[in-house]
Amino acid sequence: MAPATVPEVHNKSMDYFRIPLEQPPGSAIARTVAEGNRVYLTVTGGGEPDRVVVVDLTLGRSIATIGLGDADTLPPRPGR
Repeated sequence: MAPATVPEVHNKSMDYFRIPLEQPPGSAIARTVAEGNRVYLTVTGGGEPDRVVVVDLTLGRSIATIGLGDADTLPPRPGR
């Protein structure tokens, strides 16, 4: 049996864009979660506490930053 082949797809109209996250130098994306038209980026470093940047792909911009606080100043989690 011959291997299956996938037809080529040509999409010359694909438009790529950049979404500025406006995070300080030294920041790094530690985790990404995509849900619907939004992407949630957990950002660390850059001299700031960890945070989640919410990006709306339909609008092509970040719509919120959720601060997670400094781990040393957060109350202890139950069970710890």
